[in-house]
Amino acid sequence: MTPGKTMTTAFAARLIGALSNDMVTTAAAVAGYTQVYCRTTPLFVCNGSGSTDFTSMQPGRELILKEAAPNALYTAGNFGYLDGGGSTQDLAAALGGIAPANACFGQKVDTQTGNATPPYEAFNSRFDMYKPGSKLYTDPNYAPDKNVRRGLMLPDVYNKGNADGRSLNNPVKIKGTSYPVTKDMSAPLPSDATYSGAVGYSVWQAGLANYLDTNYGTSNPGAAATAKTALANAKTRFEVYQYEIANNLVGLRSKGIPAEAYPGEVGTPCRTATTNPERRFLYAAVLDCTGLKSGNNKNVAVKGLARVFTTRPADSATIYGEFLGLSQANTGAQVFKDIVRLYR
Repeated sequence: MTPGKTMTTAFAARLIGALSNDMVTTAAAVAGYTQVYCRTTPLFVCNGSGSTDFTSMQPGRELILKEAAPNALYTAGNFGYLDGGGSTQDLAAALGGIAPANACFGQKVDTQTGNATPPYEAFNSRFDMYKPGSKLYTDPNYAPDKNVRRGLMLPDVYNKGNADGRSLNNPVKIKGTSYPVTKDMSAPLPSDATYSGAVGYSVWQAGLANYLDTNYGTSNPGAAATAKTALANAKTRFEVYQYEIANNLVGLRSKGIPAEAYPGEVGTPCRTATTNPERRFLYAAVLDCTGLKSGNNKNVAVKGLARVFTTRPADSATIYGEFLGLSQANTGAQVFKDIVRLYR
C-alpha cells in the first residue's frame, strides 16, 4: 500500500469494522484479509449435517426451504432474514430487486424476526407475478426473468384485460374451471424423488420427459423429442432452463385445456424482461443454527454463501430452489470478496 493513500470502499462500514467508508493507510499500517458478502439477498439458510451439509454438498440437489415459526428452534433447511437495519420496504427491495442495496455482510451476521407479511410479491417478481395494481409491475428494478415458466396456469394469462400481469392472489373461474390449475396443463421443473428433510438427492431426471412433453409436446413435438436427447445427461435443472433459452423454447405453449380453448402457459413474461443473467438466483448465507430460535440472533458465524437457482415461485413461507454450490471469493458480480483490512 502507498502510505497516506485514501481508499474509498463500497462497503457499509459498520458491517466490516471500519470507522468510516474512507480508510487512510500509514507507513506503519498492518493489513490482513477478511471476507465480505456484497450486493446479495439478505437471506440465510440453516445448515444440515452429513449428506445435507451445504459446505460439502454437490450441485443439483433440490431445496424446499421453510420459514421457521416464531420463537421456534431452527432446524436444517429453515430460512430466515439477515438484519441489515432497514425497513420492510428495504428488505423487499433486497429480496426481489435486480439491484439490491450496496451493503455488505461480514464473517458474522445478525438475524431478524420474520415479517408478518413476508415480501413474497417482491420475491416472485422474478417469475412475472405481481398483485393487481402493484407499483412493482412498472418498476424496472422488479422486471422478470426472460424465462418464467412455472407450471402454473394463471387467469391473467388468459384474461389479457388485466394489465397487472400474472397473479396467484386473484383466482377466478373460467368456464367452470377454478384457477390456478397445475395438473397436466403445464409443468414446473421436475422435483427430486427422495429427500433428507428439506434437501433432495438430485434424483429428478425421470420427471424430465413429462416436463418436456407437457410444455412443448403439443405445440412442437419435434422440439420436445430433441430436448430429451440433448438433456439426457443433464446434472441440474438449471441446465434445462439454459437449454430452453438457448434453443428458443421459452415461447412454446404447454398443453393447456383444449376443450375450453385455454392457450396454455408460456415461459415468456408479460412485461419486458431484464437482461440480468442471474435474475432467478439467490445467494443465502449458510449458518449453523444449532440452539438458535427464530428471531433476533447476534454474531452468528457464516459458513459459506449458497448459490441457489429458484425453480418455482415462493408460496406459504416456502422457497423452492436448486443448490448450485457455494459462491467462491472474487468471482461473480460483486457477491463474495476478499478485502484488505487494516489492523493498525
